[in-house]
Amino acid sequence: MNQQVENWDQADEALHRMGEIDIELSDINGELTLQINKLKEEAKLAAAGIESERKYLEEQVTHFCESQKAEFTKKRSRTLNYGLIGFRISTSVPIPRDKSKLADLIAALKRLRLDACIKVEEKVDRDQITSLDDGTIAKLGLKKNTKDSFRIQPNLEKIQDLRAAG
Repeated sequence: MNQQVENWDQADEALHRMGEIDIELSDINGELTLQINKLKEEAKLAAAGIESERKYLEEQVTHFCESQKAEFTKKRSRTLNYGLIGFRISTSVPIPRDKSKLADLIAALKRLRLDACIKVEEKVDRDQITSLDDGTIAKLGLKKNTKDSFRIQPNLEKIQDLRAAG
């Protein structure tokens, strides 16, 4: 645990151990994911019956209230002992999710000059700013930072092969 790295062989051994640790962590997280998925499936099965009952009760209350809609003309909701039921007017316009239909809709909005119906998100493009010259970057009130970042990348495939062979 407190091993000092003082030469290339020790650095290589440290990389080997880091790779083994990464593989162990991956195995632990994989097992955790399997257990979580199993618990989710069990919970889903346990909840199915009561979810079905709730849906049925909701349908029954809705059907009853629809048949009593005349009582909701003046007051749109009714408070009962265990909750509130009521009607509310809502307006929506379904927007297509298909990319080509959405592009056609945006083109139609532009053609009809309904630009207020189009949201435009402005974002800074870091890659483009990084490629600017230092003078332009300074005019923007920014400063270019260049650093030599170190990385450690164990060869997990080779370590797994050694583990399987050993």
